[in-house]
Amino acid sequence: MNEPIFQQRLWAAFTAQRTAPDDPALRYGGSGRSEEKLRHFTATPFYQALLPETQNILRHIRRVEWLRTPQVDALELYIYLKEICGNPTTQQLYRDMLLGDIEGKSALELTADELERLRVARTRIETVEETLMGVDYPNAIYSLAMGTGKTVLVATMIFYEFILSWKHPDDPRFAHNALVFCPDLTIIESLREIQALDRSRILPDEYVNFLDANLKFHYLAESGAELTVLPGSAYNVIVSNVQKIILRRHSRAGAARTLFGDTRRAEAELVSNARLQRLQELDNLAVFVDEAHHSFGRSLEGNLKRVRETINHLHTRTPLVGCVNLTGTPYVNNQMLPEVVYHYPLADSIHDGHLKEVRFYDYSRVKTEEFVRDVVRRFRETYGEERREGLLPKMAVYCATIRELEDEFRPLLEKALIELDIPTDRILVNHSKVDDDAVRRFRELDTPDSPHQFILLVGKGTEGWNCRSLFATALYRRPHSRVFLLQSSMRCLRAIGDMPQTASIFLSTENRSVLEKEIEANLGTSMESLQRQRNRRRITINVLKAKKVRLKKPITRIVQRRRAEIGRLTFALDQIDLSRYEPVVTVTEGLEMLVRETREVSRVQRRYTLYSLVEEVARFTGLTCLETERILRDSDAGLEGVLEYVNRENRLLHDVVIPRVQDAMFEYEEESGSTEEEVDLAPNFPVERHISEEQEGLVMKPDGGRDRSYHLDHYIFDSGDERRLFEMLLSHEQVEEIYFTGGITDPAHNQFYIEYYDEHAGRWRKYFPDFFLRLADDGWMVIEVKREDQVEHPNVKAKDAAALEVFESLNGILYRVKPDDEIRRGEIHDIFQRTGPSSPPSG
Repeated sequence: MNEPIFQQRLWAAFTAQRTAPDDPALRYGGSGRSEEKLRHFTATPFYQALLPETQNILRHIRRVEWLRTPQVDALELYIYLKEICGNPTTQQLYRDMLLGDIEGKSALELTADELERLRVARTRIETVEETLMGVDYPNAIYSLAMGTGKTVLVATMIFYEFILSWKHPDDPRFAHNALVFCPDLTIIESLREIQALDRSRILPDEYVNFLDANLKFHYLAESGAELTVLPGSAYNVIVSNVQKIILRRHSRAGAARTLFGDTRRAEAELVSNARLQRLQELDNLAVFVDEAHHSFGRSLEGNLKRVRETINHLHTRTPLVGCVNLTGTPYVNNQMLPEVVYHYPLADSIHDGHLKEVRFYDYSRVKTEEFVRDVVRRFRETYGEERREGLLPKMAVYCATIRELEDEFRPLLEKALIELDIPTDRILVNHSKVDDDAVRRFRELDTPDSPHQFILLVGKGTEGWNCRSLFATALYRRPHSRVFLLQSSMRCLRAIGDMPQTASIFLSTENRSVLEKEIEANLGTSMESLQRQRNRRRITINVLKAKKVRLKKPITRIVQRRRAEIGRLTFALDQIDLSRYEPVVTVTEGLEMLVRETREVSRVQRRYTLYSLVEEVARFTGLTCLETERILRDSDAGLEGVLEYVNRENRLLHDVVIPRVQDAMFEYEEESGSTEEEVDLAPNFPVERHISEEQEGLVMKPDGGRDRSYHLDHYIFDSGDERRLFEMLLSHEQVEEIYFTGGITDPAHNQFYIEYYDEHAGRWRKYFPDFFLRLADDGWMVIEVKREDQVEHPNVKAKDAAALEVFESLNGILYRVKPDDEIRRGEIHDIFQRTGPSSPPSG
């Protein structure tokens, strides 16, 4: 589906300012040197026209290259509209893009073509103004496919706004405060990523320090949560479900239907109105709407949805800096919403590797035993128990009702699993009537400890559910809701791991027909387009020769040792303020929310005896009851004193008594050592890869040299410099064997990696070196190719330190880092200059 002329002209105007280099390597995310790419970008008219602070931010983003390309495109278009176009309303933007140089000319000055263009443009502008229904503030839609990082984009936009308003406090274009709306179906906890985001990935340190000191986050997840912001304050980020702030209307005529019914609703409205009042007291407010298609409805005609009414109401009380709407479904009835200024389609996201590729299976009848058996068989054959990033692959099955799930589908699924020798405890059920433990396990599906693979759902697992280890969905229901069909089927597309993956969607022929229409109506594409690999070729990589080595790797053990003597414990229970444990209720009256009274809430506490107290402490510490009694009796409070305080406040037992006994009992020491393991360079093959036309020149197959290399039948290099080095070393007199190990970066298919700690990300990562060589003197060597400008990067240094420890210190294998500029000059002689011993690994 083609982009409307407005979006085409806006993008053309933007990219005319932000000119792209002819060499793809010099574009954002390209393989060229960072400084060369920055040099081109900073010379563009777009960059030159920006404020100095914005230039600093964009230079940092383009140097780090953490954001994805569509995120950078959307952000820089947002900045273009803000700083170069003057933060226009949608109506003004339409006039600028569609009328351009013909606006203001008289009819006598226009050619026939220009007159026709003027007529068409004015008709379109009038239609847009009618659709917008009086929205007179900047209001744009940024459409990015699911899985491409809309939440990170929102955070980046907010941080940009706050930095610019800090440096330019009187400029009305920049926001001092931000409100983030999400629909009721979205899990509001997922938006906490805005707060948890490592801001150093997108901002220079000076700006990070300012935000760390000034940002204030408010999450209105609970119905009674208050919005505690000071009037006129700045740098507040308020995240809320729309229902927590939305305008409400009701009639008191229905109050007689239920006892207290109208009173409860009035109380809820009072809180809602109080939140609205707090928001109206904030200056320079920007609104961000997540999953914004909820606020536009199923048609372009009719009344505004309530969330849009609420935003309009805010604008009449405190003029908004603007409203940014984020969605992945910018089409309504096959027509793109007029406010869309940026669109990154789902098909492009799949083709660019940001989402899994997709395969559809449709069945003539789905509510049959044969359907269940076939789906389970295909899932096992395709995905099995092979972990990606340590996570088991999963399939979600959507049923229409709880009865259908429990009485029809689950028995059929359990029978199919038993026939295939798959444990039935791989099943997890989630619907409105499951217990808290099932909800907890559902939330923990994307963790290595989760054992579940078959997730059965009723009314769950649609919008807001982000499970990257979900590889398949199955629709065991009639298409009662078209939107549900679209949302649920696409849940399995989120990418996982570095290798291309394919998701499977199982559904009836009837559902497939409905889904195809929904994809066209809401996503502006087709199922055929989602499945087609544009300009990509599938390669099946096979093992030519098994290659295994034995490597020693460092391990660190935390050893718990029991102390020989446990001295007299000091609990200091008499110094603890017990009032902090007392729950209270505050009663307020009137619209002024005046406090009438505050009183304690009665609660039941367990009554311990000396015996039950000793038994509880012993159970959690591993001591015998006699040891426990002696320790408590010898403490500062004595056994009876501890009992008295614990009976006054039960939570002292697990908050104070047991932890202090454990601290006194044990000491912990860190022990370093090593373990030897057999490492397979190519387990679990064959493996499929998809390559673009640009990557064709990076593929090599055995054409001579098989005796010295090629443990796989295809090597797919990441850069031309890697391929160039491989070709030079393959025929080098000092090299007996050389294996390219950096092309497969999934531990399920390449065990030749080491682990290092990434200080920047704050977590452990796996590092797969590029080349593993056996030298002519029977020594061994590992080589890593790096861009010259990245050699001194802290992340590269962390890899180097870990590699030197594992390869050289523990295994006697030489380790070299080779800059790309030296490879291009043919300078490889220094690789073979020995600085230490190199002994061959066994295996």
